Amino acid sequence: MNADWDHDGVRDEVFFVSPPNSYVYRISGSSNGPVRVSNGAAYTMDTYEIRPTGKHRIYAVTAGSTRIYSQLESGGWSTWEKYVP
Repeated sequence: MNADWDHDGVRDEVFFVSPPNSYVYRISGSSNGPVRVSNGAAYTMDTYEIRPTGKHRIYAVTAGSTRIYSQLESGGWSTWEKYVP
């Protein structure tokens, strides 16, 4: 999933699921390679958004079709939480 956080038409980060452990990694222009974002829970990436609070959030779907999210906090990416609309 390509994230264009500043909506300028250029991807800022790429998020992907790495089988077989279902970890999510990100690659950005400022990283020297893939950086693990979260524990193994994701089956596929879904979408991304900037919350009204300004926090970056990524969404994924588990193998059981549950939509989950992680958001960028001051200490790094949060653990996965079940998304409840």
